[in-house]
Amino acid sequence: MAPGFTVIRRSGRIRAQVALLHSGQPSGLTSWTRRNGDLAVLMGSLYYKQDLMARIKSVPPVLYENDAELALAAYRDMGISALDLLEGDFALVIWDAKDRRLIGSRDPMGGYPLFWMNRPDRQLFSTEMSVLTAEQKSRHLNYEYIAEFLMALMPHDEEPTEGCAYAEILRVLPGTAVVMGVPGGEVARRKCFDWTSKIADPGSDVPEEIAEEYLPMLTAATRERIRGRTMAHLSGGIDSTSISLLARDLIRSGAGEYPLHTLSLVYEQLPLLSKEQLYIDAVLRGEGNICAHKVAADEVLFFDSFEDPPLYDEPYGGLWSIPISRCTLDAAVQERCLTLLTGLGADEVHVFQPYYLADLLRSRRLRETWRQVHIWAHTYNRDPWSILQQYGVEPITSAWRLPLFHRRNEKRLSRQTDATIPQWIRPGFARRNELRERTTANLQRRYRRCSQTALSLAIDLIEQRAGDTFRWSVGAPLGISIAHPFLDPRVLALGLGMQARIRPVPGRIKPVLAAAMEGTLPEIVLTRKTKVGFDEVYYLGLARNEPVLQKLIRQAPGDAWEMFDPDTLSSALEQAGLVGATPRNLQRLNITLSLISWLSTENEIPLSSRRSQSTNIADIAESPPA
Repeated sequence: MAPGFTVIRRSGRIRAQVALLHSGQPSGLTSWTRRNGDLAVLMGSLYYKQDLMARIKSVPPVLYENDAELALAAYRDMGISALDLLEGDFALVIWDAKDRRLIGSRDPMGGYPLFWMNRPDRQLFSTEMSVLTAEQKSRHLNYEYIAEFLMALMPHDEEPTEGCAYAEILRVLPGTAVVMGVPGGEVARRKCFDWTSKIADPGSDVPEEIAEEYLPMLTAATRERIRGRTMAHLSGGIDSTSISLLARDLIRSGAGEYPLHTLSLVYEQLPLLSKEQLYIDAVLRGEGNICAHKVAADEVLFFDSFEDPPLYDEPYGGLWSIPISRCTLDAAVQERCLTLLTGLGADEVHVFQPYYLADLLRSRRLRETWRQVHIWAHTYNRDPWSILQQYGVEPITSAWRLPLFHRRNEKRLSRQTDATIPQWIRPGFARRNELRERTTANLQRRYRRCSQTALSLAIDLIEQRAGDTFRWSVGAPLGISIAHPFLDPRVLALGLGMQARIRPVPGRIKPVLAAAMEGTLPEIVLTRKTKVGFDEVYYLGLARNEPVLQKLIRQAPGDAWEMFDPDTLSSALEQAGLVGATPRNLQRLNITLSLISWLSTENEIPLSSRRSQSTNIADIAESPPA
């Protein structure tokens, strides 16, 4: 059962409840407070609290009992504009007794979910969708949402829309506040955060100079997320190693419970992944301030989660990859850790790829484009035309060339791209739900939002990170806060400025991060050019779980067959393990299987039976209007 809270306004009363863990106690991730008729309930954590407290002028600096109390104090002092200043991973609801309004807000990365419903006789916010479905006489799928889910350019934790998987239930979007109780009974939305306005210019295009500003910012983001006994995922790559060693130094200086714990998955039987032990051992050799844990992971394969999926409110496109995360979380539970740090999110702003080729093409600088293409092709021993196609032509033409790629008879999985509609989707469903138009809009948003293609792509990738299904559905019920310092909005804002400033150089993959961590990371980690992917784990897991996945297809509920042809989908699954189709080509297959798994679970275990036990924390009578 997921921890969280519910706030309902009905019949002149405001009632608030918090969910209980299996122990019968509220989660430490939920806090609440009341003051003079006002109420605040918060799921998650606020960061940079000293900065926020310094801006509260109405009262002298005080120690606030919890994060909900601090959020309410900021609101009472500055009004709704205070929500623009809150930083953290949180879902927050405030009842303003004076103005008689109910306000729900989330952080820019959507750390925790928040759903809402506005009816003439009641208004409701909840972190649990089951609370809202219980308010409905009947429950219906929202096919607008399902269509967006199927045509996503990458697996989402949630779709970038207010609509949810069920009709008539809405979500508070990340970085947004929803205000219920405005005059006339309307609902107001307030945009509290916008990435394009937050881009922080580093003032230089030299990685070493930017690193001097970046390192203190990443260190602060790591410090803010350390809570009690902390574990960091250490894979041997530059991202996770950077967070692990920054956390080591912070905890050694008193930021959390000493020592830092690390968890590394190690492989003995998989030829490529077994080489990662070399980098992990280089980090841990002679290290006296880390309590290191290693888990043999040869048998931990992708797609294992389809046999025993976690419960979550909406379809989750990353279901196939959960086994690795579950393994890491199990170690954190065993060591009684309160925080799990990851290196997730560095690629969005630290990888510099030659998308400036598209900008050169748009400006018709053809000779310079071709010269740059040859430089990249020579460095990576690739065909120049493939470089030009990937980084120059596709960002320009992917949207308006889409009709050419909408081929219903295309059966080769190796030809599936972001611009194709899989052959197993029924044509009628595709037409009714405008799948082609949705894909066009997604591609345009990815590549054409800004004048610089690389910056547009970076903003889109960040927005696709919104939500964190694993943090919410698996980590939170165990009382563990899963935190990603690289996804701190301050860090990302500077990262976007880096993307705008720095022209990629062949052979330098993450130049700013490497410069920032020089002298801290072992040389072998600092200078590595590539990171081994999980293709072995992917294909072996797909082969081992094919019988489970085929059974899932055969036994899918009727809702699925309004969307998919089972024979074509089954045939595609049989082909998936054959040579020729990359995990990227198979992305839409992964998403489809994840949707069917959710539909099956939704039918077998209705949302109404998933509701957490809860306890009342407030029952407030509304004061009459002045």
